[in-house]
Amino acid sequence: MNDGTQKRRAWVRGVFLALAVLCGQASAGAEMTDPAGEERQSLILREHKLRERIDELRFEEDLLIKQKALLASDSKYVLLDLKKRKGTLKYRNRILRTFDFDTRKAGGKRMKPGIYTVSEKTDGSSKKRQLLFSNPPLVIARKPKTSVPTDKPGKGSPLVLLKTKDMDALFFVLEPGSQVLLLKQ
Repeated sequence: MNDGTQKRRAWVRGVFLALAVLCGQASAGAEMTDPAGEERQSLILREHKLRERIDELRFEEDLLIKQKALLASDSKYVLLDLKKRKGTLKYRNRILRTFDFDTRKAGGKRMKPGIYTVSEKTDGSSKKRQLLFSNPPLVIARKPKTSVPTDKPGKGSPLVLLKTKDMDALFFVLEPGSQVLLLKQ
């Protein structure tokens, strides 16, 4: 090989080495995080949390307004706390009865916090009594000893299951049009 070919090869090697070093620095720079990008992500996350909090506060405000309206009117209503699995039957802001309950979702439908209105009462023996809600669908029924009640009126709706005495109390106190407030707290 002549001297010119060796110089060209050395020059090409030098260029490749320089490119490799530059690419290595570029990839190392890509691994380093951009402070502005981190700050942007932090602000987006914070904004998302604030929006969720605003939604929760609006729900609580609606609930308090509804409770105030129910307090002013002469009606009985039920508060169901989904997180604690505790229910309260109230009349004019006085507690008439507290009770525990279980829930079951049916057909993939879950109970959503909100205000439910009793649309129908299914009467019969104490084992078959149900309170039905149409929009959104929900059923309040007696807690079975063996399986979930599958009577036609409430089939496919989420269930709130109560003990027999609690179910009887609610069944005879609540009328169609009565309010049930579900809280997620």
